Amino acid sequence: MQCELSAGTEWIVKLSRDQLADKVVKDLPGSETGGDPIFNSTKYPFWRNWACFVGLGIDAPATLPSFFPYIYTRLAREVRRLGTTLGFDTELDPNTFLNALAPQMPYIDGGVLFNSIASSLRMRTKTAQLSIVLSNGIRELHDDGVVTVKAPGDASDTIQLAPDPGHKLKYMKTIVINGSV
Repeated sequence: MQCELSAGTEWIVKLSRDQLADKVVKDLPGSETGGDPIFNSTKYPFWRNWACFVGLGIDAPATLPSFFPYIYTRLAREVRRLGTTLGFDTELDPNTFLNALAPQMPYIDGGVLFNSIASSLRMRTKTAQLSIVLSNGIRELHDDGVVTVKAPGDASDTIQLAPDPGHKLKYMKTIVINGSV
């Protein structure tokens, strides 16, 4: 959610571990229980390790000063699972795809955690545009051939991806979960 508010991922490298823990406690609904907060700077490294393990980010201290939100690994696993129910090599409406994905990844667009945090931050979610983190993940899945995003130039009723001037993929009309990968 903070990536959306900051229009990018750079915000995370600017915060110390203590500042990041304070931000989580402030922004996460129900994180202050009256006693000890459910998240603090001591818990941060364990959370970061867990998030990296389940495929929600990377920790590259040699190149990055902090955890970096990167959902590609988890997204690829969940998309392959979705292929078994939604079908492989079949054009899907993006909303069908995203609605099936949200229960498996509740912290992305349309998921219950995403929506809950957006509500607590009084942030309007953009239903016609995906978040930066999810857009980046979908673009990488497309580039790697896990999915094929189709976006003909004259298409209407599309879902916009978050802006990325370095990538040609700007929106989705349909998405195909490729069975051959």
